[in-house]
Amino acid sequence: LATLWIVMYVVIGGIGNFAGPIIGTAFLIIIPEFARELRQYVPFISAAMLLIVIFVMPKGLAGLPQLIKSHFLEHPEEPRPQVGASSRKG
Repeated sequence: LATLWIVMYVVIGGIGNFAGPIIGTAFLIIIPEFARELRQYVPFISAAMLLIVIFVMPKGLAGLPQLIKSHFLEHPEEPRPQVGASSRKG
């Protein structure tokens, strides 16, 4: 059971970053402290967080700043209509 938690700390925090496991450990330890009345649901909340991180943030919580930067600051150019292109109906 302890090994499972260690893997969850690493995956949620981020595997490719030194700070990732530290962030994951802090996150999974701090969250239950804020929701003491939900203490019985901590395994379910942790599993849900694990699934969300795996599917939405493949680099973990440590990669979140890079994900936000790439999503909001770097907009791909919109395709422009070609000049002189004819539209024939056939």
